[in-house]
Amino acid sequence: MRVLLAALAGLLLSWAPANAAEPAMDMFAFGAKLDVTGQQAFYQLELPLDLYQAVTRRDLGDIRVFNAAGQVVPHALRRPEQTSVRKDVVTSELPFFPLRGETAMNDGDLAIQVARNPQGTIIEVRTSEQKGSAATEPVRAYLVDAGTKTRPIDALELVWAEQGTDFLGEVQIETSNDLNAWRPLTSAAVARLSYQGYRLDRSRIELSRPHARYLRISWPGNRPPADVSSIIALARQNYTTSHPQRRWLKVNALPVAGQSQSFLADLEGFPPVDTIQIHLAESNSMAAARLSSSASMTAPQQEHWRGLVYNLQADGQSVSNPAVTVPPTMSRYWTLTIDGSESALRSAPRFEFGWQPARLVFLAQGEGPFLLAYGSGNMEPPGFPLEKLLQQTAASTENDLAVAKVEPGPRFLLGGKSKLLSTTPFPWKTWLLWTVLATGVLLIGWMSLRLYRQLHDQEQSHPD
Repeated sequence: MRVLLAALAGLLLSWAPANAAEPAMDMFAFGAKLDVTGQQAFYQLELPLDLYQAVTRRDLGDIRVFNAAGQVVPHALRRPEQTSVRKDVVTSELPFFPLRGETAMNDGDLAIQVARNPQGTIIEVRTSEQKGSAATEPVRAYLVDAGTKTRPIDALELVWAEQGTDFLGEVQIETSNDLNAWRPLTSAAVARLSYQGYRLDRSRIELSRPHARYLRISWPGNRPPADVSSIIALARQNYTTSHPQRRWLKVNALPVAGQSQSFLADLEGFPPVDTIQIHLAESNSMAAARLSSSASMTAPQQEHWRGLVYNLQADGQSVSNPAVTVPPTMSRYWTLTIDGSESALRSAPRFEFGWQPARLVFLAQGEGPFLLAYGSGNMEPPGFPLEKLLQQTAASTENDLAVAKVEPGPRFLLGGKSKLLSTTPFPWKTWLLWTVLATGVLLIGWMSLRLYRQLHDQEQSHPD
């Protein structure tokens, strides 16, 4: 009995279609060629806008990469990255004055005279030794007026005069608020050397953010320093850079039928929007608004922001509302709703949507050219462990794994737009299971009936 049921189940299951078959190119609506160069193991590309506008899954599960033989190669999707970068910014050119004579380094010997011109403040510095004499004494130091800067000074950049001799030495920096009491701040090596047509300049002096008004730059041993033509103050700022750079899509909103003061923007896809700029068409307009989104026209709306939108004109200057920042959201439809009839808009606004595209990394398995295929209503996400492989390979080499960049070619049709539609497959497994169960029940019933008849016949042939 069991042998018979097992044989029947195996026969029926052998008729079922193979659901685990590898995806083929014609299962996808669109494709783009990936012409790789070099012999790298991994390549990466930024997902273009038309891919976001063609996929049917917000998790980007209907994407595959094929090699020239039509075989699927492993790929992984990587989210955008943000990197903190420190950058020096020129804040100003500081006024400075040479200190001459043997007493230039003696504290308390400085007399200060202030005169103003249209460009700012000029400070004339004289030592007691310079009174009544020509300024022909050698320069022993420089006095720098750091001013009352709101932005701290992190470094000084010395600009040498064009004509001058080579030198290599050390400078000392001191600070003071009254030109009488001086405190040591730091020391640094500076140089200007020329050799066989090459030029070496070292003119940067790192500071520990002095808050004193004045700086004194001197050379130990009262040796004549190099001629300085200007002194530049540098401030260090932190910047956050995004990789890849943000992409933008301009969309004109349309009024929502049957909903007063509601305007709809259709992105025609699912880019991971994180910044929205709302532009009002009318000058000197202002309104309280709500911004929401949904994946489809029938899906519930998710509210992201409430605030003022405005477009004001004053004295020839335009003032508008800042961009709205939201967590990365893969919604196709975005709705702006105006609250209150007193701030109604007569024209639909214009939107700019910004996002950072994801990056696709694939293994260059097999021969190229490779093909990026996307857009399928029946495709499930792949299960490639490529990201783990990338991490393990990078760890084993103790270096960042080299991943070459590739640009996708123009989009073209593969299986056609009909592949974007979801078709419900026939539930073979369910029907086969019920068929096996029903057949088993019938067999058991038939065998039970047969056994019953045999027992009944025996009772009739051997009555008590």
